[in-house]
Order: sequence, then C-alpha cells, then structure tokens
Amino acid sequence: MLVNEIIENNSIEAISLEKIGINGYACTYRQVCELISIFRVNQITILGGDVFVYDNEKIKLTYDSWYVTDKEKCDYELSYKKAIDYINIFESKEGVFLYSLVVGKVF
Repeated sequence: MLVNEIIENNSIEAISLEKIGINGYACTYRQVCELISIFRVNQITILGGDVFVYDNEKIKLTYDSWYVTDKEKCDYELSYKKAIDYINIFESKEGVFLYSLVVGKVF
C-alpha cells in the first residue's frame, strides 16, 4: 500500500507536494499521527520520513528527515516509535510543520 492510497482511501486531509515537485502528500501532526495508527494496525513499517515547514502559504523542505536501518526494518513497533519521537521534536518548535512518510511491508 502506498501512503497516497492510504490517505485517499481513509479521507485523511493532506497537502499535495506537487507544487514543489514531489509526488506525494504531507500532513499536520494530528493527521500524521492518524496515519501512523493506520500503519500500526496493518503492521506496515515506517521506513522514514521528511519534514516540511508551511510558511506564508508555501511549503518548504527543511532537509530534516529520519529513517530506520536495515536491521530495524523488521521491527515495525520500533519504526512507529522512531517516527513519533522524531515528529515530536518539531512539534516543540515554533512554526507550522508538515510530515511525509515512506512505508513498506516487510515480509
């Protein structure tokens, strides 16, 4: 399942990143937490993600990101913890941040 499909199939509000040349979506904190819950129920590993700042109606990449290592890919619970911990860093900062996720089903 792709993140885009999950967003569309679950009617999660998200902002398209097409304007900045990325085929995907970014979500606010509340929305990304909802996505993470869906991934958790379906045991889909979060491989990593990117952070964007939303400023004056413009989306800008912060060049901040996180990822799980090859060894961690099999531990989907750890992948959720890493994602939430990283996202929480930005929620304590000033500004409006958006988050995009990369996921994968590990067999």
